[in-house]
Amino acid sequence: MIPFTRLAASACFSLATSFIALSAVADMAPETTPGATIYTMDDFSQYAPRTALEMVSRIPGFSIQGDDDGSRGFGQASGNVLINGQRVSGKSNGATESLDRISASSVVRLELVDASAFEIAGLSGHVVNVITNGDGAVSGTWRWRARFRDNLPPFYNGLNLTLSGGQGDISWSFEAESSPERGASNGPEFVTDGFGDLIQRREEDFTYAAEYVSVSGSVGWTPASGAIGNLNAKTTLFQPDRKETSKLFPVNGPEGRRLYEGAEDEVFVEVGGDYEFGFGPGRLKAIGLVRREDSPIIDRVFRGNVDGTDISESLFTRDIEEGEYILRTEYGLAFENGNDWQFALEGAFNYLDQQSSLASSEGGSPLELQTLPNANSRVEEQRGEVSVTHGRRLSPSVTGQVSMGAEISELSQSGDASNVRTFTRPKGFASLSWQVDPSLKLVTRLEREVGQLDFFD
Repeated sequence: MIPFTRLAASACFSLATSFIALSAVADMAPETTPGATIYTMDDFSQYAPRTALEMVSRIPGFSIQGDDDGSRGFGQASGNVLINGQRVSGKSNGATESLDRISASSVVRLELVDASAFEIAGLSGHVVNVITNGDGAVSGTWRWRARFRDNLPPFYNGLNLTLSGGQGDISWSFEAESSPERGASNGPEFVTDGFGDLIQRREEDFTYAAEYVSVSGSVGWTPASGAIGNLNAKTTLFQPDRKETSKLFPVNGPEGRRLYEGAEDEVFVEVGGDYEFGFGPGRLKAIGLVRREDSPIIDRVFRGNVDGTDISESLFTRDIEEGEYILRTEYGLAFENGNDWQFALEGAFNYLDQQSSLASSEGGSPLELQTLPNANSRVEEQRGEVSVTHGRRLSPSVTGQVSMGAEISELSQSGDASNVRTFTRPKGFASLSWQVDPSLKLVTRLEREVGQLDFFD
């Protein structure tokens, strides 16, 4: 968590620009989706957008919703942004991140359209379909910033570079980012007992400095056969350092001092992809994703009185490894009368592995390991989900969608504690969309959701 900071004398400089590698570009954009409201670069020229994300964020009355709601697994689509008619097969590297990698000059148009125009289960209401043209042109943006602030280390490496382009059947995008973080706060803190009586007053000075570096990209393949393939990946490195010094003034007792230092060295990797092709009367789509995270954490506390008494030290370490593996298949049937069916099957494996230790000392003696209950534990979940979704155009202005499904989940814990729990739960939804007139649309949705237990609990 990044602390809020007090206002301090500081200076921040930034430079930003965009560039386009010009080439002969043929307009290979697909046909306009029927019933869509169209936006082009001319509609946003007054804002000088640099990326597709900045364009979509300016659409009147539209708010981006990502597919990653923190749940394990993919499930049905819950976002409201498509790129070239396709759902992005990523979570932390989802639609918002993909839009930020696409330069505004690569956007042919934005289509604001009812979700019923696409045979994607779970979509409802208005969605934005971003149509890009990467046939031969390479375009991108870059930003640089530096910051100087009293009592905090400056940084000069605030960098962001995006590139996008394509040739023939291949389109691609890339982003590299370095985003340092700095923060500080100071002031009094008051400690009271259960009756509200003051026990201790503290004068605290807190500083925070972190380095964040990420590299992400995606590749799309649309051959003449009608198949569609996408691959995207992201890796990040996050290294925060926290330090807090405290002067302690107890109501009864000698004045003291306290020093806290904390650090983390998080590494995150995600790779996702999908492949869709014609199969029989419909289309078959396979989606896969792998994500891993390793977060070693260390917290150290020194405390003592100014007269040399009550000296203590503690050292807490924790290494958290998290992983997720998802495989989802979808088979869709679409008919000329606007009706469609989708059959989906998903399997997922998630785990959290935590190893912790605590050492402490009194009076300046060497650190000694302490007993820490449930310090080492591993939680795993194996989950399967099946669903059937049917969409139907009830009239020229009314569309409906109904979905029924169920999931089976087995949660197990091993290590210092053991436990196994199994759940079988139905799920589904029904939605109705009514285009009352060109300026008013009413959407209603009734859904039974299945929650997920927090692994850290």
